[in-house]
Amino acid sequence: DYAYIERLVRTSFDVVVYMEKTDILEVHYEPEHKLALLNGQRQRR
Repeated sequence: DYAYIERLVRTSFDVVVYMEKTDILEVHYEPEHKLALLNGQRQRR
């Protein structure tokens, strides 16, 4: 399940990098989002 994997990654790491081969597509650094997930709040979309 993609949502489960994304939540697990976002609560385990401070920086999430989406890549395609050697190209960086997105970089996310959202400590507030990680804290909200760890505190049991729903993931925003």
